[in-house]
Amino acid sequence: MKTRVSLNVNGESRDLLVPVHKTLLEVLREDLGLIGTKHGCELGECGTCTVLVDGEPTLSCLALPAALEGSAVTTVEGMARGGELHDSPAPPGAFDAHQARSSRCLST
Repeated sequence: MKTRVSLNVNGESRDLLVPVHKTLLEVLREDLGLIGTKHGCELGECGTCTVLVDGEPTLSCLALPAALEGSAVTTVEGMARGGELHDSPAPPGAFDAHQARSSRCLST
């Protein structure tokens, strides 16, 4: 079963037809080609998939697009100007709660 969803992704209106079970992470990467948002644990623990939804950090591996109808989604690509990252629209420390670290990350 598919559902129609309207989202504003990185400042661009998008009307999508997506399976109801597909996560925001999958839609961003597979349907919209925005691969800056990464697959991580897919359990909502690592924060690798974090995007901003209406300005709030959201774990895209747990979010269903149908529940976000009409929302503004900002990915890392949307935080770049001319290929360079600029100051994040998120308040300082907004992503701190989503920074679980694995031993692999800490060893590099």
